Amino acid sequence: MKSIYKRLKTAKKITLLFLVVIQLSACESFLETTPTDFLSPQNFYSSQPQLTAALLGVYSPLLNWETYGFAIPCLQECVTDEGFYNTAIIVSNNDVGLNTQAYTSYTPNLFWKQCYTGIERANQLIANIGNAQNVDTTFIKAVKSEAKFLRGYYHFMLVQNFGDVPLKISPTTDATVTNIARTPAAEVYKQILQDMTEAEAGLPTYQSDIYAGSTSRITKTAAEGILARVCLYMAGYPINDNSKYAAALTWAQKVKDSGIHSLYTMADTVANVINLRGMKLAYPTTNGNPAYKNNGYAQLFLNMTTNKYSPRESMWEIDASIVSSTSYAYNTYLGTQVGIAIYGNDPILGTCSPYINVHQYLFNLYATGDLRRDWAIAPYTISYTAATNTSARSFYTANQSLNRSVGKWRREYEPLGAGLTTKPKWNSQINFPVIRYADVLLMLCEAEFKINGATPIALDAINQVRRRAFGASTQADITTPNASVDLTAATLTLDEIQKERARELCFEGVRKADLIRWGIYMQRMQDIITNVNSVGQPSGWRSNALMSPQNTINAGPKVLLWPIPSSEVLVNTAITQNPGY
Repeated sequence: MKSIYKRLKTAKKITLLFLVVIQLSACESFLETTPTDFLSPQNFYSSQPQLTAALLGVYSPLLNWETYGFAIPCLQECVTDEGFYNTAIIVSNNDVGLNTQAYTSYTPNLFWKQCYTGIERANQLIANIGNAQNVDTTFIKAVKSEAKFLRGYYHFMLVQNFGDVPLKISPTTDATVTNIARTPAAEVYKQILQDMTEAEAGLPTYQSDIYAGSTSRITKTAAEGILARVCLYMAGYPINDNSKYAAALTWAQKVKDSGIHSLYTMADTVANVINLRGMKLAYPTTNGNPAYKNNGYAQLFLNMTTNKYSPRESMWEIDASIVSSTSYAYNTYLGTQVGIAIYGNDPILGTCSPYINVHQYLFNLYATGDLRRDWAIAPYTISYTAATNTSARSFYTANQSLNRSVGKWRREYEPLGAGLTTKPKWNSQINFPVIRYADVLLMLCEAEFKINGATPIALDAINQVRRRAFGASTQADITTPNASVDLTAATLTLDEIQKERARELCFEGVRKADLIRWGIYMQRMQDIITNVNSVGQPSGWRSNALMSPQNTINAGPKVLLWPIPSSEVLVNTAITQNPGY
């Protein structure tokens, strides 16, 4: 079930139409005329359906192409040590996936626009929610808290990618006022913390009747997890506020202490896990790993693909919803361009032409027996034969060239949609996880390690993640020490924490920011060049695998930030550009 997104398609249309009026109402001619076909801000935010519609308008920029629809899960990961853009063609919408972005580039411009659209909508909702009449106060509190959190989150997305950005915490009242200076990143972060902290106090848990078990909206513990992430980023480069390690630890510990989250261990039986053409999930030994069968880690991503929530671990997801065989209400490219290759246009399984392939470096991080590897990284491709209307898997062999794509989100399991007999070619309804409990545990480990070293608290957190990776199938197994897979006080290092984050969270949109905050991004890209030329992709894929890291080294540290977009520079005379652009 797609919760808020599925239920509110009509509300979305109302909201977006209304928001156009808000933006136009700053013009003198509209101020002089009382609208007859639309509602004024004072009248619009008066009922529960209207508040819900307005809230959806705040959420909706999160699943555009330029944000979680494609740019974050794909383009951001193409310039890390996890994956690379698998084509040498540089076009306007992939330059951030090759670190060749300019201030006129498509993605930074549209990403900037989407974030500030979300911020403006949040500001309008916060400013006008007091107009609500005969609406349950608990509902009003939750909606206002969500809007305030999202305002902080959009600013967080901006400051990560652009550094200093204009801070916007009140609605636009005059559309002609466009000259707004950049606010120092440290001050932006301060406001982010304030917004998110105030929101956390008013947010319900996912168990609330308001959310009904859905994680498509931000909840109390999800906000706490994001706060831990924000604090860790503040503790690292470029803010370098070491005091925030303690704050990150506090927020991560609050999530753990809530008792409502745990790593997902449930796994459907092998006989029940079949794709839309009846092929079982189980498959043979691959590259030293045992014959594969379903496990909690795989099932977690199967749930995202098959419209099921896993709220105990997947704490906040960006939803996608189907409208018809050719259109999605909120589309994503998960499974179609970030997924296992499906050659040919299978009308049932769909098409997948992966944009991103996996670096040999990431593949080699997994030890034999780590079940995450053959789920996170594609162990096979799929080919469709139109003449027989059938599809078949082709498995990679141990000595085969590594040109593998991402395996986490697999279209072969994505449902067709009610009443449909074919699947859209490029758009999917697969959810994207913004934050999982596994990430919270790894952040808890890192913050505790930075403050107190390899304590039992740090070890327990990271070892829970590792135990599931090597087959733990119950909560008892996850919380029980296992000498065969556990790290110890002697083996837990910051480097190992960094590697564990890659193994667990690869392609979930956090790696580039992690490498930057650790201060190792440029060095790691140089390391990837060395790795590709020595033990990495052979000649057939070497040039593609080298392109992004080589572009990064050639461009220098300027790529740690995106350029301030031309769309802003051309209208805002108070804005300044990032160095190097």
